[in-house]
Amino acid sequence: MMERWAESLRGARENGGDIPPSGFRLVRKDGSPRDVVVSGRLHGDKAFVMFEDVTDRVRVEAALRENEGSLRRILERLPVAVAVHEMGGAIEFVNAKFTASFGYTLPDIPTLEAWTLRAYPDPAYRAGLLKMWAEWIKNSVETGREMPGGEYRVTCRDGSVRTVFITGIVTSDMKVVSILEDVTARAEAESSLRESESLYRALVETTRTGYVVLDMEGRVTDANREYVRLSGHRDLKEIMGRSVLDWSAAHNKREAWEAVLMAARDGRVMDFELDYSGPAGGLTPIEINATLVTRGGRPRIVGLCRDISARRKTQAEILALNRDLEKKVEARTAELLRAQKMEVVGRLAGGIAHDFNNILAAIRGSADLLRMSLPDGAPAEAQVEDIIRAAARGSSLTRQLTALGRKSELKLEELDLGAAAENACRMLKRLMGSGVKLETRFPPDAGRVTADTGRLSQVVMNLVINARDAIEAEGTITVSVFPAEIKEPRPGMKPSAPAGRYAVLSVRDTGSGMSPEVMSHLFEPFFTTKPEGEGTGLGLSIVYGVVAQLGGGIEVDSAPGRGTEFRVYLPVTSPS
Repeated sequence: MMERWAESLRGARENGGDIPPSGFRLVRKDGSPRDVVVSGRLHGDKAFVMFEDVTDRVRVEAALRENEGSLRRILERLPVAVAVHEMGGAIEFVNAKFTASFGYTLPDIPTLEAWTLRAYPDPAYRAGLLKMWAEWIKNSVETGREMPGGEYRVTCRDGSVRTVFITGIVTSDMKVVSILEDVTARAEAESSLRESESLYRALVETTRTGYVVLDMEGRVTDANREYVRLSGHRDLKEIMGRSVLDWSAAHNKREAWEAVLMAARDGRVMDFELDYSGPAGGLTPIEINATLVTRGGRPRIVGLCRDISARRKTQAEILALNRDLEKKVEARTAELLRAQKMEVVGRLAGGIAHDFNNILAAIRGSADLLRMSLPDGAPAEAQVEDIIRAAARGSSLTRQLTALGRKSELKLEELDLGAAAENACRMLKRLMGSGVKLETRFPPDAGRVTADTGRLSQVVMNLVINARDAIEAEGTITVSVFPAEIKEPRPGMKPSAPAGRYAVLSVRDTGSGMSPEVMSHLFEPFFTTKPEGEGTGLGLSIVYGVVAQLGGGIEVDSAPGRGTEFRVYLPVTSPS
């Protein structure tokens, strides 16, 4: 490192005194490394040197090398301009800061050639830059390291010219990630410094980092405009001679004073975060690094302060994204467990139903023989008929259990959902009580679906019968069909249906409604809210199974006292 620095000084003496920016890794007193860019100017026998801490930028570049894909959202929010192009020259990404800095959007510069023609209009300048860029890419591919970088003049879309420090790296999948930092302010400051002896003031006033000098009591003796802004004020005069505690947030005043004492005692404070509070009451999060120096023969605390609002915002957004992802994973896991539970119970029920059906067949056969052997008017004839009717009901129940226990063979055909629902409702109207009204709405353009007519009728019948049973005295059941489109997964839909066009069967009643607790068990086999002996708890489980086989989904909207609506989504085959 010392040899590189010596070489930089020799080059500066030979080239007018400017010390070009160079990257170095320094080790702080506590042993932690920091990446810095060192530049400056020779003035007589003295070298005025500026150290810019670029550790964060270096970390960003390292993160880009590790995983480009997962950091694309973060790249979009970075406070530096970033572009990604392929080896063939096609530019595939520029972030918001890139467009904000230079005015160009991706359609303006789809290729590297288009970018260089507009950003570097001078042919000779463009040729030199492209040659250097090609060498940097080649070296990055061979070594796997980031490019050394350099400052170049970039012509913006509005014609203005910015000085930009350009560097980058070639990723493992041969994409070139370029980082373009607008250093126009710094370049202009350096130019001003070359023309003037006021190096100190020009330097601290053009940096975007707040600069403050405190006495040993924490009172301000000097500061730049950025620090004045960070403190919530407009003019240096407003804060001169005042304690930094005056604009430290109330919840941070003690920590702020302890930081002043630490700097005076230990000689430095590193990466200290606190909130500044302006006169208007707004909070600005600040990161402070301070060191103890001697100025004018007196000990002074020199602090560098950075506004970390963007960083905290990004961290909060990442945390929010993580929380949202965790919730989605939990919901999907719960849905999977419910589906597995239904499958296991269904298989068990189907197995039992098969054996039970054999027993019922024997009972039914024996009862038929007994009935034929009885003379007309025999006293036992009524009891035998009861046995036959009970066996028939048992057979019906075993058929439902069998359907629940396995995926039945469906006789699929393309049909009009509205017409199929209308046929089912026609049979159901006579099953409604005297106080229950069944209304239907079947427009001709709801859509056609691929389904089993019998199974679809069973879905309609089960939903309508459930709706009838939910109405205590008088009420209305409305069955309708309408088209819909799912653009993204719907959390409440079970099973979850993919994006696409659907025909929707809606069954809505004005009954008593359901509580969230009841709705959480709605499609579980054998779950019922009806009195013992009045329900099997299989109707909605069978509806769930049929809809799942047809690739659809079910939404339920209900609450105690305001009725219930079931919406069955079935994939559309073609418009009606």
